[in-house]
Amino acid sequence: LLFRSKVFGVFMPGQLALAFGNAIGYAVLLFGAQQVMRSMEVSRPLAALAVVFLATTDTFTYEFGIIARPYGFALGLALITIADLLRALDTRRPNELLFRAGAFAGASTLMATHAGCIAGAALVAYGIAAVARGERWHAFLPLVVFAPCFYLEAWIIGEAARATPPTVNPNPTWSYGVDLAKTFYE
Repeated sequence: LLFRSKVFGVFMPGQLALAFGNAIGYAVLLFGAQQVMRSMEVSRPLAALAVVFLATTDTFTYEFGIIARPYGFALGLALITIADLLRALDTRRPNELLFRAGAFAGASTLMATHAGCIAGAALVAYGIAAVARGERWHAFLPLVVFAPCFYLEAWIIGEAARATPPTVNPNPTWSYGVDLAKTFYE
């Protein structure tokens, strides 16, 4: 939300920037869904019909799209990552696809951590498949591209955690829970 509103806010007023950013994010989400279907060799008309159907669902429309959240944009980038990785499995020279997949996975991570986890899991799954096929170089290329964004996200989360005062025990142990229960029943 902050990323989109700040980027578009340079060029237009706040509410318009937010609406424009959400529309772009929703378009990226739908494009990513269509790309995954196309990479699985679904026919173009069937993929378009499926995307139209998904666009009308509550989850796509409200949770990922219209509501002012970066999830849809980031999930769209994660879906594009998955589509590129699926295509890379079917080609003999996947370096460009793998580099692009790593870049989209990194951007997805910086937009929303949850979508970054999906993209990262796709990269690891691709790496396992590539190693199983004997393509060790191809297994690590997208991870190398993705790694700086992952480390930056981890650093940002760590800094935010250090700056936020704890209100409750953030890592409760079993004994902490037992002690809490004892005070409740006293």
